[in-house]
Amino acid sequence: MGIKWQGKVANLEVVDRADLLCIKAMILKTQITWTGHVARMEPHRIPRQRLYGEPKQGPRPQGHPKRRFKDHIIEC
Repeated sequence: MGIKWQGKVANLEVVDRADLLCIKAMILKTQITWTGHVARMEPHRIPRQRLYGEPKQGPRPQGHPKRRFKDHIIEC
């Protein structure tokens, strides 16, 4: 790529030159891959139970509700 520290090249330009995905896309890809892995697990496995389980009912602390991993994946 021919980039040196002294060149003061912006991060976005380095990513473009390297033909890489942005970090958000890389994280989302990893999360979706992991979710697919968990979905194929046997029902008695703890990761699958946590992914498909529902949180206990009751009062939540004041402020915004807690986001679950499942909520983030469904949103994307």
